[in-house]
Amino acid sequence: MRGKLHVIEPDGQVRLLREYLDEAFDTEDAKKAVGGQIEIVPRFGTVALPGTVAQPCVVFCNEDGKAFRLELNPFATSLWSEAAGVPMQQILRGPIAVVTGDGSFLADVV
Repeated sequence: MRGKLHVIEPDGQVRLLREYLDEAFDTEDAKKAVGGQIEIVPRFGTVALPGTVAQPCVVFCNEDGKAFRLELNPFATSLWSEAAGVPMQQILRGPIAVVTGDGSFLADVV
């Protein structure tokens, strides 16, 4: 496996947007997923999406989600709290892009 890009919608729906088999991650894919400029969500080193085991990840949100008053994303926020090991003081907004994959793939994401 190289890598995958999932999106977590504000309603909790998780969709696979793209698989990266022999190509590098493209930040434009994450921008499209969140609907604007991207920002890495800190302290989100692993994720267990529905039907999967915990795996390394890099997670992006819309950097202007609060300013644009995007819809709250409680499911993504609960996954963030779980990954960080503490309740988060902020709530993620809008669609959230989750990139998973092998070590060399994720090293090129950040």
